[in-house]
Amino acid sequence: MNSRVSALIGLFLSLIVSQSCNSLSDSSLGEIKRKRKESELCGVKSYKRLENKACGTIYQKKTTHHCGVHSYHKKPNKKCPGYRPSETKDHVYSDGSNNCPDGFRFLNRRKRYVKKKEPGRDGSVISRHSGYWNTCVRDEVLGECELKEHGVEEYKQCRHRSHGVERYRECERPEHGVAEYKACLFYKTPDEALEFAKRVEQDVPMIRDNMLIHHGNFYMASRNKRSFGNIIKKFEGSPLYREVVSDMKTKFSSTFGEEFVSKDYDGKVDSDDISKYKCKKGNDNSHICKAAFGYQRSLAWFNENIIDLMLVRKDMIKFKKEKIATMVAIVIDKLIKEESLGRLRQADK
Repeated sequence: MNSRVSALIGLFLSLIVSQSCNSLSDSSLGEIKRKRKESELCGVKSYKRLENKACGTIYQKKTTHHCGVHSYHKKPNKKCPGYRPSETKDHVYSDGSNNCPDGFRFLNRRKRYVKKKEPGRDGSVISRHSGYWNTCVRDEVLGECELKEHGVEEYKQCRHRSHGVERYRECERPEHGVAEYKACLFYKTPDEALEFAKRVEQDVPMIRDNMLIHHGNFYMASRNKRSFGNIIKKFEGSPLYREVVSDMKTKFSSTFGEEFVSKDYDGKVDSDDISKYKCKKGNDNSHICKAAFGYQRSLAWFNENIIDLMLVRKDMIKFKKEKIATMVAIVIDKLIKEESLGRLRQADK
């Protein structure tokens, strides 16, 4: 298919170069334009961002020993700041009261004896009771703090696989589907290319018939019986043009006052006279100008659509849409090989 289409395309392009379409001032070959647009042709810019096990796991948030200790029990302990050991103050002189220094409490009392000389005797020393000794005690003070040995009061809160799955993380992955395509230059998307090729293919029979009708009308309007008869002769054997040829025979009889006789004509038709025909200014509405213009417009339709389809096919090949390119090539093949197009664009030798 590709080599055959390439050969036909080469022939078609050479024919376009050899035949000018300057008579169509408002027409140009190749109507489609490249556009910059987001499309699957350009590649993926981003995929949809969805939750997926492959993206990672978010575990449930709980308070367990897996998270570490938040706090220990707060208890009195000698290891805590503010600790003060117990203390005993003995031999605190007292006159009999329970007095103790500030911060101490009274524990017990005993008599205090003082040794001294008795005057008027032999100078011996004797002990005499003189007040009391108080024993005072200051109790132990334990500071209160959190220590590991006190045991855990509360654990921290965290996420851990042992807590179970809360949900999965979100991320972009191909299996989620495309969120956005890149933008690039192209003529048509694959769907548009198929729709375009199908529409052109459907219109071919109508344009083909109109092309032959205008050709016949051109010779009829110019009273060129020989050329009109030859074009009837050329196509009367084709099943594609049975109705068109039958109508042309009727016009032949009404125009020239005689029945069409096939053996009187050789079927040689030169389309150059109509394809290059230019109407004089102010004569655009004449029958011959309308016929020439209609023929030229039909011919231009083929030219434009074949070139447009070739551009689309080239894009599909570039973007590796081989199946679409092949389907478009089939339509190009049909257009170029159309009996009316192939025969009317060149003179019989």
